Amino acid sequence: MPTLTTMRLPPPKAWQEFEDLVLASLGQRWKTTTLQRNGRSGQAQAGVDVYGSDDIGRRVGIQCKNFKGALGLKAVQKEIERAAKFKGGLSALFVATTAETDARLQEEVRLLSDTRVAAGNFAVALLFWDDIVDGLVANPALLRAHYPQIQIESRAMPSRERLLAALEFGYYAPYLWHYVLLTFGEVGQMANTEPDTVKVIARMVEQRAQQLFAPKEAKAITKCIKAIVDGSYATRKDQESWDHVEDCAKRIATHASTLSSLLPISEGNVLETGITLGRLYHHVDDLPSKTVRDDVRRRLRGILPAECQKEVDGRFKAAAKVSSGYTWASRIYTCLDREIRWASF
Repeated sequence: MPTLTTMRLPPPKAWQEFEDLVLASLGQRWKTTTLQRNGRSGQAQAGVDVYGSDDIGRRVGIQCKNFKGALGLKAVQKEIERAAKFKGGLSALFVATTAETDARLQEEVRLLSDTRVAAGNFAVALLFWDDIVDGLVANPALLRAHYPQIQIESRAMPSRERLLAALEFGYYAPYLWHYVLLTFGEVGQMANTEPDTVKVIARMVEQRAQQLFAPKEAKAITKCIKAIVDGSYATRKDQESWDHVEDCAKRIATHASTLSSLLPISEGNVLETGITLGRLYHHVDDLPSKTVRDDVRRRLRGILPAECQKEVDGRFKAAAKVSSGYTWASRIYTCLDREIRWASF
């Protein structure tokens, strides 16, 4: 039986749909939220349909070629000439196509790119249909959004990367307002908190949301993240602007409390455990009660394979000696994070 990674998904017929797929796939693949369309239909685009930053921070342009038949080197060279007129400049151009992978063309474009880079020009690379599909299948919610007719069976083996994403999102996303207060409030100023704390955490939450959820849910979170960062780091701030930042942070907290139902059970359980640990970190001054500690340990037992139980029990025993909720929660979070990274799922 073919799997999602081996079956041939049908390319879209409309070029607008293909651009949407490329935008979603590369956003997932590169874990970036900066990609966007270049203008609208009918406007001159200088050979670039989508632009933004890739996974290593380069300014890139993407030309989407949705057509039947093979792609040739002359067509690629034509797109290079057009993209050279793109205002602002590019570090790399990707030509995305619905065509099947062509090893000979890949070699030709690779050699051409090497020559261009040596001469100080932007690099060039190809993205075939299989490359685009790989980005979609990495996120089941994203795949369902574009191919609702395809039934996706629950995965027997959870994705380590997605479990980590669920843990981080649950632990940080609902508590962005707390980090704003910690960074810009009186306590943060007295403690000389790193001023970029909010930016770093907001960026991580944004990336994890895009990795876990369908475009609609991820976009709502991204919109709130932008408002939080812009408001927190604005040159001039008044009470109204801080109220807006708080409102956006609370919207994300509300989203986070409901989004676990949209994930596979294993990922949803991890997300909810992250929320619980985050709540204990921010809201419980003393060591959590034994009932609470036992409940969290039960959750970890359900999330992690049997080989981790001895290590988990040892960590819980050691953590029971601390005197504060934030210390206990951070130690258990670190334990769960480490076991997810190294356990044999």
